Amino acid sequence: MSHHLFSSLWIALIIFSCIDNPSEAAESQTEPSSAIYAAGQTYTSPGIASDNTLVQTASGVLSSMKSQAELGNEPSTPSIESLLPTVRFAMADGKLNGSIAPQSSSLAYRGERQYFLADVGLGYYKPSWGDGRLRGKVGMAGLLGSHAAAGVTASLDDYLLDVVVNTIWQTPLDGLRIRASFGYLWGEKEFAFLSGPAMQDLDQYSWVIGGDWIMPDDAADIGLHALGITIWGAQADEDSHDDPVFFMKESAAAYTIYRDPLELSEGRLFGVAVNAQVALHSNLVTKGSVGYESLEFPFADGTKEQHRSLYSDLSLVWEPIDDLVIDAEWKKGSSEERFSLGAGIGPVRVSSWYSAGENGLDDDKGIMLTCTLGLGGGTQRTALSARMRPKRTEGGGAMLQQAMERPQQMPTTFLAKVDETAVTTEAVIEKAGLDNSAEVDRQGDIHIVIGTGTPIIESVQRNGSPFTYTGIIETTATGIVIRTKQLPQGLADYLIKVNSNGAYTVKMTTN
Repeated sequence: MSHHLFSSLWIALIIFSCIDNPSEAAESQTEPSSAIYAAGQTYTSPGIASDNTLVQTASGVLSSMKSQAELGNEPSTPSIESLLPTVRFAMADGKLNGSIAPQSSSLAYRGERQYFLADVGLGYYKPSWGDGRLRGKVGMAGLLGSHAAAGVTASLDDYLLDVVVNTIWQTPLDGLRIRASFGYLWGEKEFAFLSGPAMQDLDQYSWVIGGDWIMPDDAADIGLHALGITIWGAQADEDSHDDPVFFMKESAAAYTIYRDPLELSEGRLFGVAVNAQVALHSNLVTKGSVGYESLEFPFADGTKEQHRSLYSDLSLVWEPIDDLVIDAEWKKGSSEERFSLGAGIGPVRVSSWYSAGENGLDDDKGIMLTCTLGLGGGTQRTALSARMRPKRTEGGGAMLQQAMERPQQMPTTFLAKVDETAVTTEAVIEKAGLDNSAEVDRQGDIHIVIGTGTPIIESVQRNGSPFTYTGIIETTATGIVIRTKQLPQGLADYLIKVNSNGAYTVKMTTN
């Protein structure tokens, strides 16, 4: 039924065009390329069919039926779909071709340039602070004309989401290529606080901006390809706002109670480097950068920790045989020392990495299997140095591939560490006069075991004056409990006298 409806609309469109545009229909008859052939033939003209053409088509069909009858065969009525023409079209200078017909349609690209790339991957990620997890990856990039490209990649596992957006633009004549990348990292990570390990939510923003000067197109494929400069930065942001946790440390003379607000120092990264790409051989290309990187951690007490170091990274890409590409990379800066190794055959690639955290940051490692698919591109085989070399006249595959890559300068882990200066001393309880132990729970309640009988609080003094302690200091079956969150703020000395089959005095100082 759908075929008949489509056919009816097709015939109505052609007839309406003839009636509505009689002048154009007449012109189409005079053009040699304008013709609607018998059933199953192709309509190749941009002109519009005339009434005479429709009559000729119908006459041809009736003649065919008459011939079948003269031969003694039962004439068969042709389907309406078989009478309709096939319309062919061409776009993008003949590189994108297609056809539309009632019964089938097609679309094909025949070009030498790739216009679009997409990849999907599955891997394994293992941080030093937690268990290993599966990690998925998706990405895509496309050319925006001859001199611009954009791409986005995203990686996801149980710990974090990592999204990177790349944009590239180059001037048509002088070979200047501008790169801008923006990254967003969101997830959770375990930190070793003084009160104990705890998971914290974070996000992190990063950016990379660079410019490259590309060698002229008539230069040799072997040798210098491009020179440039890159600047980058990143900053972590803590999203968790957990309640403080209290913990105790015991010495020979006292029990010291601490308040841990579970605060992190949010790292700030900045770097600048010069970079180059050089083809050492037709099947061996190297890329490298050298510069400066600074990592800063501000703390709650107003101090900060700053690390400045030489930044360097070096990568080698080698194609020992056709379709097999091997790459290795090393990077060292203020935030990490990173090693990676990968190999690819055709559209399939496997890559692995190990990152050793610097200046208090954690290590991680992983492996990823990726499959890349592209739209466009010729079948002619070229050397690795020619494929990786950027061109001035047009973006080509090198620009498209660059739009799919995660910038090496962009950190892959959170730039955050525990801020120990945010931990404060809440109380110090002297051991003198106490026979048994004391402990504090995570809510800050101090439990002190006193004597052997049922304890009775006889008096409480604060800085030498009587203190109303109802709801703040209470008795338990084995001693007393002091609720530190409800104590008045400020430095004070407390003297608590308790009777529990004997007289006991608890001396406590708060900050």
